[in-house]
Amino acid sequence: LFWYFWLWRFIDKFGDQTVRDLLQKLFKWITKSRDAKNIYIFVNLVRISIVSIKALFTTYFIACFFWIVADNYKDNYELNFVTNFGFEELNPFEQMLWTCYFVLTTLATIGYGDLYPVNKPERFFVIFIMLFGVAFFSQVMGQFISIVKDFNEKVNSGD
Repeated sequence: LFWYFWLWRFIDKFGDQTVRDLLQKLFKWITKSRDAKNIYIFVNLVRISIVSIKALFTTYFIACFFWIVADNYKDNYELNFVTNFGFEELNPFEQMLWTCYFVLTTLATIGYGDLYPVNKPERFFVIFIMLFGVAFFSQVMGQFISIVKDFNEKVNSGD
């Protein structure tokens, strides 16, 4: 858990510093260039990519925690997430992919119903995923809206 928070702060600082450096370099180029709109598009695509990578990392780490919960309790309960859906027969990549899919649909509160928690510890963990998901996606959407708003202001201001 410690490494997850460290990694999140590292990505956050790395991403912000990279965007700042990129903006400084591009600002010098913008002053020489006549087509600043293309530069703004590129900068905002980089910002969107950073937010998307953070969202994917968060989904992946929550999926890892959910897999640990599901896998640790498979001996204590007759049914669990791993055995109920036949994930023990899949290779590790497919297990990770299916678990990330489940966690992402749960975080986003979509919940298609094709995968679901089977026992009490899994349900308990999923409750926290859903509560965290509301705050998480609100923060991610806020960042996306901020990026689009900044882009629109710069493009429409004629700078």
